[in-house]
Amino acid sequence: MSITLTPQQEAHIAALAARSGRSPADLVTEAVALWEARRDVYAQKDADRPARAAARILELRRGAKLPQGESIKSMIEHGRG
Repeated sequence: MSITLTPQQEAHIAALAARSGRSPADLVTEAVALWEARRDVYAQKDADRPARAAARILELRRGAKLPQGESIKSMIEHGRG
């Protein structure tokens, strides 16, 4: 496989490779592997995100009650006023 890079990108990769003492190909291969590993970790974290959000909402809602004599409708009307 080959990819097309701008001269600035090639220079940047070459400089990074020189500083790390590795070839540009090895550097890019490792960067892609790290990106894939991070992507997989974030995908796993995001998979249960809606369920965690719902659980948190229910937890926050626990014990929250409208004041005596108030209704959702009356609170909406008060907010519009």
